[in-house]
Amino acid sequence: MGVRSPDNQVRGRRRYHTTARDVCEQAFSFLVDEFGYRRCGRRFLGSGGFEIDYRGSLLGVRVYWYQRDPLTVWLVRLREGRFPRRPWYLHDGPYDYFDLGDLTRVVTSSRHAHGDFYVPSAENAAILADDLRECGADLLRDDLSVLPSLEERIRDRVRRDRIRLQTGGQPTPPT
Repeated sequence: MGVRSPDNQVRGRRRYHTTARDVCEQAFSFLVDEFGYRRCGRRFLGSGGFEIDYRGSLLGVRVYWYQRDPLTVWLVRLREGRFPRRPWYLHDGPYDYFDLGDLTRVVTSSRHAHGDFYVPSAENAAILADDLRECGADLLRDDLSVLPSLEERIRDRVRRDRIRLQTGGQPTPPT
């Protein structure tokens, strides 16, 4: 066995990211086929990750993965038909990005998806896509009536996190 050259390592990583992105794209193709969404973005991020964006008339869906982060599905309230910038800090709203995990908890009072989503595998992508199809169908059809409940859930978490951070604790993990 030989030592892998840096070029071979880069090519191997790129092939892994391309395959993972393609697997996720396949799992979420129902957005186009069943809900009339349009894939409007597909990009690699830095040295290890990707985003795939789908756009409906009022809502977008972003499938996101970066090394050491879990595979994440964001439901995004579009602003003037575009994906707004996602803030990376605690704020009081208004909120435009909603995690699929929060939606499943609000809609079903439990978290559907279980498992290690740090690997963007076909199985993990299919689980998240099924959760989105099951719990997010109304949203995907432009019924935004659940958004106030999602915003309240996020606002509560931001309040708890601020208190914890002010007292030296750690942020609240999603529950």
